[in-house]
Amino acid sequence: MDAAGTSNGDADSYSGSELPPHRKRHQRHLLACMGCRKIKTRCLGNEDQVSPCQRCQRLNLECVYERKRRRRTDSAAASPVRPSPAPKPVIAPRGDSHPPPPQPEHRNPPRREPQAVHLPPAPPQLPHPSVLPRSRSHPKPHDRPPHLQRHAHRPAHHHRDVMSESSVRFSTPSESSSSVAACASKRTDIREYLDPQLPRDVNGSDAPPELQPQEVDDGENPITLGLVTIHEAETLLTLYMQHLNPMTATLDPYLYTLQYLRSVSPVLLSSLLAISAKFFRKHLYRALLSHANSVIDRAVGVGQCDIGLIQSLILLVYWKDPTDASSWVKLGIGIRLGYQLGMHIPRNGPLPLTELEARKVANQERTWYTLSSFDRLYSDVYSLPPTVKLEEIPDAFPWAEETACLGCGDMRHACSFSSASTYRMWVKYRRNLATMSQDLAWAILTELYAQIEQHMKRWFPPDPATGKITEFEQVYLKWFDLNHLLKIKWHMLDLCAPYERDAMLIDWLHLAELFTLQTEALGMRNTLRYLQDTSATHISSFGVMVYNLFSRLPHYQRRVVTGYVSRLSKCCDSATLGDGETVMGYVGRFMQRLQLVLLSSEEEHALPPSEVPPPENPANAGASLDLDAFFMGMLQNGADPLANLVPGQEFWFDPNVILS
Repeated sequence: MDAAGTSNGDADSYSGSELPPHRKRHQRHLLACMGCRKIKTRCLGNEDQVSPCQRCQRLNLECVYERKRRRRTDSAAASPVRPSPAPKPVIAPRGDSHPPPPQPEHRNPPRREPQAVHLPPAPPQLPHPSVLPRSRSHPKPHDRPPHLQRHAHRPAHHHRDVMSESSVRFSTPSESSSSVAACASKRTDIREYLDPQLPRDVNGSDAPPELQPQEVDDGENPITLGLVTIHEAETLLTLYMQHLNPMTATLDPYLYTLQYLRSVSPVLLSSLLAISAKFFRKHLYRALLSHANSVIDRAVGVGQCDIGLIQSLILLVYWKDPTDASSWVKLGIGIRLGYQLGMHIPRNGPLPLTELEARKVANQERTWYTLSSFDRLYSDVYSLPPTVKLEEIPDAFPWAEETACLGCGDMRHACSFSSASTYRMWVKYRRNLATMSQDLAWAILTELYAQIEQHMKRWFPPDPATGKITEFEQVYLKWFDLNHLLKIKWHMLDLCAPYERDAMLIDWLHLAELFTLQTEALGMRNTLRYLQDTSATHISSFGVMVYNLFSRLPHYQRRVVTGYVSRLSKCCDSATLGDGETVMGYVGRFMQRLQLVLLSSEEEHALPPSEVPPPENPANAGASLDLDAFFMGMLQNGADPLANLVPGQEFWFDPNVILS
């Protein structure tokens, strides 16, 4: 009160001149213009209440200094203090139609300031989330398990306004057993904001009838269109679940039967059959792939959003052709659709009690883990920032323990994501290597190497039977860890002291032997032929490291690394099955050409062409070791970083070229 009274007097006495500095801070909230007061920001440069403030001058706005008047009703203005006891004015909570309990007559109502009684009118209510339309697969509140009924009815004061409450339907998962998939809209339709639904009763207690399930267009079914027979579809689905699904562990083989796919997601059925035909029925592949792409483009064009569409994009990204450059865009669409379905919001309660609903919930969560993993991989390949944040990925280990009863191999996702932060650190190191000191680079590499070694000890024990994941998953995932150790040790070769180089080189050769053995183990399990192109480039990057290292090796070690290249070349050749257009066909031709160059150089006792010496400047250490350009060359059909190894471009594009 004193500050306010003094301010009025000072404003009159210093009219037309600048106020004393010690008064500005106390008067600024009274001298703020209407525009600054409305957005509650500081109003500067307006001490004379005549010239425009700094904000209005910058934004070219009209600066008005009219003082805000306190809102009062006629009764409050006439009698600011109540002279005698009167019935207490009661404001019922919004959405509550029950009258408040009567006050005892012998007690006087508490005194209140007049402005505390008169509130602005309540905004129109939106239907409570418990009365929003649900599909028939969505259980009713009284049918939910006990652990999912605690949020069935929320207080009415949770509702704010039409826009904010409507947006809950697109961002907050339902606590029901169907999770987000059952309540999220298939499309982001603005009509739901313009014409929001209301409950039939003003109390919000009577829910409208449930919506009919969305009809599936049977005209998109490849079986109905005659692209495949039902027997061929059953065979392709079985082969996919046996050989291809273990590579990503995305689809639940117990949930996705042929009948289920035909009834809920023809787009996923089309994509799955196309990918399976790529390896097992090649004469059907092109027609099924064209149909799957058409169905996906049509679904994305009309704003369709469901888990089947997301999983279709995942399949086409993982098993794309080597010359297909659409993976980054397709993955981005899948991640956006996942956000729209609320996949990034963790589940609050346990899995539903019924097996079918539990599998549906776990299926959606499993898809989000796969999307996040792909996002890390392709953002590294394309040198672009990832979309999914680490804090949006729940801890995969307790989730995998919870879903172990479903038998879908979810523990391998826990194995993969347990090293997610290490992988992010490795990517950041390679991107900032040019501006990094030698000591800092060495410290980071040492820490990365220790973390990956610890990861291998935890997940890949000497006895595979005692591991947390299956023997196949141990062989497959250990291959990736060995690849990272190889590359880290390779970077350390150029950073170590000269007296440590021989020991470091022996360590790298030992890792090269382990990587070759692990690749041969994958080949014996017929797994190499199903690798995605981004994973297959690890074999090519091994060849790049051998090529750059060959000139530094003594004669006997050159024969050793040439033997590694020869063994990997045979693995790739056996995985192509005579088809040079496969991913392994591209990698195999590169390894064969590299082997010929190394053998020729060894016979002539000469160095390989265009040798890359170790960098002298520590600031540029590792610059010659960056394999991103090589990845981009293979994935985007760009220039070959080892073009001097190849006499012509026909080597890469002609599967029938003879290597002699």
